[in-house]
Amino acid sequence: MVGLGADYDTLRKKDRDGFELHLRELVVRDLGEAASVFLTVTFHEIDGKDICQVTIEPSDHEIYVDDRNAKPASWTEKPSCRRSTPP
Repeated sequence: MVGLGADYDTLRKKDRDGFELHLRELVVRDLGEAASVFLTVTFHEIDGKDICQVTIEPSDHEIYVDDRNAKPASWTEKPSCRRSTPP
């Protein structure tokens, strides 16, 4: 397991709080403030390394990605994950 150490090094605030703040800023920027209420961020330590669990609750309305430079993608949804895949 790699952990978040290298990610922390890229942030102004190099800890869990800085990582969560950056993650939430990205969600607000690309999905909007309304989408951020469906996001729960939890940190765990395994073998001395931080990992991040992101839980996203279903939205009560449609949410669109605001990324004009994004390549087309389709979404795959499985019971344990949802991810974007190239068409």
